[in-house]
Amino acid sequence: METTCVLGPLGGITFEKTKESDGTIPTVSASWLRGPGVRTFFVPIGLYPGDAIPFHHDRIWDSPPVRQLFDEVLVDRERRPYVHGSADIDEAIDAESDLTVRLVAADPAGQPLPDARFQFRGLTAHPQSFANHPRIDVRLPKDLIRPDSQRVVRMTIDVTWGTGGPNERGEVSIVYKR
Repeated sequence: METTCVLGPLGGITFEKTKESDGTIPTVSASWLRGPGVRTFFVPIGLYPGDAIPFHHDRIWDSPPVRQLFDEVLVDRERRPYVHGSADIDEAIDAESDLTVRLVAADPAGQPLPDARFQFRGLTAHPQSFANHPRIDVRLPKDLIRPDSQRVVRMTIDVTWGTGGPNERGEVSIVYKR
């Protein structure tokens, strides 16, 4: 997305060009609200597994990352690390394409989890770092993507942070039909 709308201090609106985005909305438009009572989280847009059936982000309010945030804010559940991921829908359905997997690893305040790293279970040999970012995009080469006989792709990404102890690990599932 190349154009973003900016609200000025007196309420005026200007349009600016930007390349900084997740492909859906410019980051500056999605993260302009700041302050001591504000937490900012990136929601990985794409396919999520739902009861082992993948669903698209047109139901974003049902997605696992948004349900976690709603539970913590609206139901006052205990805040916990925010570890989620999704597969790019356009690349997921294209058998000739590599796959972008969007991963998020943030603490309850929306900041990067310390020393966060991820590893595709059974696909990659070593954990890779989030490089102190709360959100990253990972390109998975198409030759590593292994659909089953029904053309369903299932993969698990292990996410660890800190020392990787029992309270410093999470798991992201990716399920979609190729």
